[in-house]
Amino acid sequence: MELLRKLSLKSLIMMFAALAISTFTACSSDDDDDLTQQIANGIIGYWQPVDLDPDGGTYYLVHFDGKKYYGYEGNIQFEGGTYTISGDMITVTGIGADEDSWTWKVTLSDNNNRLKLYDMEYQESIEYVRVNGPSDLPETPEIPDVPMPDHINISDFVGTWTYTDDAEGTLDITFDANGNISLHQYGMESGHPFSFHGTGTFTLVGTKITTRVLWEGETEEEVETGTLIGLSQKYILIRYQEGDSIFDQLFTRK
Repeated sequence: MELLRKLSLKSLIMMFAALAISTFTACSSDDDDDLTQQIANGIIGYWQPVDLDPDGGTYYLVHFDGKKYYGYEGNIQFEGGTYTISGDMITVTGIGADEDSWTWKVTLSDNNNRLKLYDMEYQESIEYVRVNGPSDLPETPEIPDVPMPDHINISDFVGTWTYTDDAEGTLDITFDANGNISLHQYGMESGHPFSFHGTGTFTLVGTKITTRVLWEGETEEEVETGTLIGLSQKYILIRYQEGDSIFDQLFTRK
């Protein structure tokens, strides 16, 4: 009988322990499900970066519609993908031509009018505020009309030209009369300054301009070919195509 009592007591303790564990697991699962639903509902809408440059340049906007994610440059949609949410983590896939995947930790505040996305890979965050849509953003500055001369010479390029992009920083490129170029790319990333130098050559065949650049610290040349669509004493306008994407770069003489 004493042995039976001990076994019964042990069984009872184990039963209560198992019940406590299952209850805790169920509660944790319910909490995760509740958080997932809160994030899924709260993130729907259009979001504008807090650090939006009011003086011009490129403006970015993100939109979550419940199933899909979209990115905007100015009023133009330029990327998209699908997303899934688990707890306070959101994973977006299918961004851009390479179908990249990103995972962010989501924090919503101010009655779901403020959003912070923390990049788990790069360990940096971007803060957004809720807006009504792309119409809330300032217009992306238009590229001026740049004439295309009848005759083009390498001497037309000689000098230093500059191009600025909010995402990539500023690029200064210097052409000489012998087809050589030197480059300096600089700016700020996550609050820290960066600066890169490179040298190379350029060739001009008709309206096709090809640059071959070796950046410091690299062992392979970066080769880019674009179409010259405008050239003046003040501007160089080059059109590039990557897959289905077409974009123009406007260089201004320094």
